[in-house]
Amino acid sequence: MNIKIRRVNQGAFCIYLILFIVLVSGILKSFTDFFSIIPYSIDFINVFLFFLLIKSKVLLILKKKKSLMEIRWIFVFFVSAVISTLPRINSIFLFLIALRNNFSYYIFFISCICFLKKEKLVFLDIAYWINFSVIIIQFFGFGIKQDWLGGIFGSIGGEVNGALNVFLVIYTIKIIVMYLNKQNTLNNVIITSLVSLFIASLAELKFFYLEYVIIIAISSLVTSFSWRKILIIVGGLIGLIVGAKLLFIIYPGLDRRFFSFEFLYAYSTSDQGYTSAGDINRLNFIKQCNDILKSGIYIMFGLGLGNCEIFNPLGLISNFYKTYGFLHYTWFSSSFIYLELGIVGTILYFGFFIWTFFQIRRREKYSNDLSNCQMAEILALMAILFSIYDSSMRSSVSYLVYYILALPFASLNENFHIKRKD
Repeated sequence: MNIKIRRVNQGAFCIYLILFIVLVSGILKSFTDFFSIIPYSIDFINVFLFFLLIKSKVLLILKKKKSLMEIRWIFVFFVSAVISTLPRINSIFLFLIALRNNFSYYIFFISCICFLKKEKLVFLDIAYWINFSVIIIQFFGFGIKQDWLGGIFGSIGGEVNGALNVFLVIYTIKIIVMYLNKQNTLNNVIITSLVSLFIASLAELKFFYLEYVIIIAISSLVTSFSWRKILIIVGGLIGLIVGAKLLFIIYPGLDRRFFSFEFLYAYSTSDQGYTSAGDINRLNFIKQCNDILKSGIYIMFGLGLGNCEIFNPLGLISNFYKTYGFLHYTWFSSSFIYLELGIVGTILYFGFFIWTFFQIRRREKYSNDLSNCQMAEILALMAILFSIYDSSMRSSVSYLVYYILALPFASLNENFHIKRKD
């Protein structure tokens, strides 16, 4: 009797392990500081993935999956960042931490392309409803609210709000795209959308309401026309109104002008800053950063990787942070990248998401994984918003983003050929 033992895909196992850590470490950290070290275990797994990629002849795999341009873009970004930094390294430790904070996600992204195939994303459904249950317990059982309400991402103020927002956006994109592709029911979309808006209300995630509108708008653009699209648009507007009313019921003291475009724009571009104390703001960070950088070469290439960093676990603080930490540039991925890598680094960083969007768009019509393609397209554009809105793209939750972005490339059959127009 012959028994066949299925060979374990070590790369896929490591990827799922990282995603598991991302989804459980936050709630564990809320119980005791001992679990604060768990997210850093991802770094060791990433190192292992890096060696697996080398062992697996990564370039050959990427060539078969028609994904060499993705690694080339990342390589150019990496080389540009390192070369512009080398003459100006102030601390080798902060330099290495900056490499980790900026480039570890790309190792994960490439690993997902190489080691995964077509994904069904069932774990997101499970995580979503567990998260909702935890949110209910936190809010009604323990009175946790606003910036401290994070569901499975914990209850540490300043850390959990961004992660919860990213997770809600990812899942909202998933259920809307699946509905538009006739893989989901209208009832499921309505229930899930209302639950997401309810969670956003409890956590006072005001930005999610704007993201919800953007998700519906982009979903309508990247999918083919159908009556389902009309229902999504109408239902989305109704859900938005209900969610907004609920937000003001839960937090009656909230400024009702928030849903005015003029107020939002003025708030996001105010010279008074995010906290009205002269710090950096979301939409005018370039002007504020240029006032600090002054020199043309610094504006072009930044101060260098690590020279604006802070790493609390080891007590490492850059001289720049000691002087300009009050500007809260670490609160936003965009301003952090601009200060360290300048215009060139910022263009390469944001360009990756735009390039990925068009690469997926190019493959979509030939893909057997339409929903994941469209989901990744929308998320690629939303990642730009995440980077401007807060620092979540520099935290562990961004592994979920890069995982979704990699799926259209991962599911590509090695015999696949993109048709070219003569």
